[in-house]
Amino acid sequence: MIGIFGRFARSAAAGCLAIAGMFAIAAAPAQAAYVQNFDTVVPAGWAVANNNSPGGSIPNWYQGVDPFAPPPVGSPLSFPAFNGPPTSYAAATYLATGSTGQIDTWLISPELTLNNGDTFSFYARQQSYDGPGNINGYANALQARLSTSGASTSIGGSYGSVGVFTDLKVDINPTFNLTGMPEVWTQYSFSYTGAATTGRVAFRFYTPDVTLYGSYMGVDAFETSSSLVPVPEPASFVLMGIGLAGLAYRRHRNRASV
Repeated sequence: MIGIFGRFARSAAAGCLAIAGMFAIAAAPAQAAYVQNFDTVVPAGWAVANNNSPGGSIPNWYQGVDPFAPPPVGSPLSFPAFNGPPTSYAAATYLATGSTGQIDTWLISPELTLNNGDTFSFYARQQSYDGPGNINGYANALQARLSTSGASTSIGGSYGSVGVFTDLKVDINPTFNLTGMPEVWTQYSFSYTGAATTGRVAFRFYTPDVTLYGSYMGVDAFETSSSLVPVPEPASFVLMGIGLAGLAYRRHRNRASV
């Protein structure tokens, strides 16, 4: 009898452990399938584009600046990365346009698989500048937009157009309040709802008037449960070409033998 009860107790304990394991798995957070910490800008697979008017000396997103580096590399109008080396973040600046003009500069992710419920997160911050000649300071604004148009990176052709990135997911400081964007790294997140497809995420740094708005801002630690769409290796294209050439040769021979 003791042996029977012992076996029953062990079986019950094993069942409880299995059930507990199931709940642990169900409660586990979704793991990021793709992470980008911007150790290099522009990262492989990413793209930059702009509708600045006119174009400035630094028209696109670029490598973050270490504020503690000795001059002329360092800058008081910069900040260190959220994590990793001080420069490991993507930065954008008022120098994207001229002394007067409009900033509209984009940082675009690689093509991603998009499935209903996929999650996205990133960190962003600004360094506003209370400079002479502008008692309101120079506030910044940032948008995160999503495209479901596959590999396309189209942003349209003029200031304010968004091309294929019609789905506005995060809108930080659209009223250009000086304190509307934090001056510490802050996490933002969103999710995708819809049918399975592929597309890209884009970060848009913009201002309608650089004499009133725009200083320096950064994006770091981008993570998503979506995965990268595989890019065919060059060897795959070679093999495909050989296969097509072989098929054409066989068809040619078959016609010749008729």
